[in-house]
Amino acid sequence: KDTVETTDLAQEFLQASSQEELRSYLRSPDIDNLERETLEKEAVRKLFLNQERLWQLLTDEKEKAQIRLSASWLLKQWGQEVPIWTAEVDKQGNIVLSIIAENDLPSTVIEQLEGEISLEMVEIPGGEFWMGSCEGEAGAYPDELPQHKVKISPFLMGKYLVTQAQWRVVASMPKIERDLNPEPSYYKGYSRRPVECISWYEAVEFCERLSHWSQQKGKGYQYSLPSEAEWEYACRSVISYQLSVISEELSQNPIYPPYHFGWKIDPALANYAQTALARTTTVGRFQIANAFGLYDMHGNVFEWCLDDWHDHYEGAPIDGRAWLNENNSQYKLLRGGSWVSNPDYCRCAFRDRHRPDLRINYLGLRVVASSRT
Repeated sequence: KDTVETTDLAQEFLQASSQEELRSYLRSPDIDNLERETLEKEAVRKLFLNQERLWQLLTDEKEKAQIRLSASWLLKQWGQEVPIWTAEVDKQGNIVLSIIAENDLPSTVIEQLEGEISLEMVEIPGGEFWMGSCEGEAGAYPDELPQHKVKISPFLMGKYLVTQAQWRVVASMPKIERDLNPEPSYYKGYSRRPVECISWYEAVEFCERLSHWSQQKGKGYQYSLPSEAEWEYACRSVISYQLSVISEELSQNPIYPPYHFGWKIDPALANYAQTALARTTTVGRFQIANAFGLYDMHGNVFEWCLDDWHDHYEGAPIDGRAWLNENNSQYKLLRGGSWVSNPDYCRCAFRDRHRPDLRINYLGLRVVASSRT
């Protein structure tokens, strides 16, 4: 009898400790780039790492968001069909995860580039929104004002940041104006991480080569960097707030949350300075989509925009086009924050600038496209 009781207690202890070990593992950076083959080896090495236990964590609404999303990520690498996640963060920083039905999101257009490497473009619906930081927004800067109404026409936008694999394919396409290094990234060797160390000029060349390829294939998409108005509209995905957040009284100066998922940013939801990974992460790794179905709009790498830099929005276009100077500004626009950024720099309204020839390991891109010509 004593032996049986001891065995039962030992089994319970091992189960409890391995469950805690699994939680610890899910908080670690080790899982960022696991492919299915590597994951299966991990599962053999770590007995606690099995699909059943991961599904239990994923579906446990009392479990922390980071654990649920990490479990979901591992299951996805295993080839499992996992939910499309969205999040809402209140002013106290509490996170509520929800599942979005795929038919509630805009349609996706897939450009097959080479082999299994494709470019997923989301159909962003047209609409109106108020661009710039809201009155009283914490961390706002004067260059984000005045808040102004902008009308946006429909366009396509990359579901994810451009990856290293996609960059390699396009860099092998015929040159338009300048050479492209097929392996420019500081964090090399990760096909699904975002390409970085990209200058604005190189980002434009990428878009021009992609446009030429698309037209030759008879698809006729014209690719470019987004205007900063398009970028902010797509990031905020404001259509989801028109009925619930923006009231009649606020229609002239609406109060949008600083982030597309709400009032605070959290290391469970994005890759920024407080996430403590200190590097880029696989695109879509945090699995939080906005209402348009876009990923990594906050953090990971800054995204070049087409616009020249202006110190404020006085005289800015109200039709969504890029704001360009006749004398070609010394600086170009960046949006979205990065893995080195503090929370303020990751807000929807935050604007940054750099010289167009600058290459740093937190500068990347996301493309937009006009409809078929």
